[in-house]
Amino acid sequence: MMKKSSAAFFVIFFIIVTITVPMMTLNDDGSVDIYFGKTAQKGLESNWTPTAGEDFFLLFRFYGPEQPYFDKTFKLPNIELMK
Repeated sequence: MMKKSSAAFFVIFFIIVTITVPMMTLNDDGSVDIYFGKTAQKGLESNWTPTAGEDFFLLFRFYGPEQPYFDKTFKLPNIELMK
């Protein structure tokens, strides 16, 4: 049985993903670039995630990971600084 807080998180996460992802701009290969920052750069607003400033951290959670996660062949791409 799921804890109450976990269930609430899942519902909020599901709502955010189902509302946000369809509005994001996809790359030609189907991947998505996500931009982090205090303000959105012009033209990149649909894929922007606001931060409080320069200091922030990213946390990745994997739900239902596939085999590459377990055999450690899956690699997250590096985060690149935009200027």
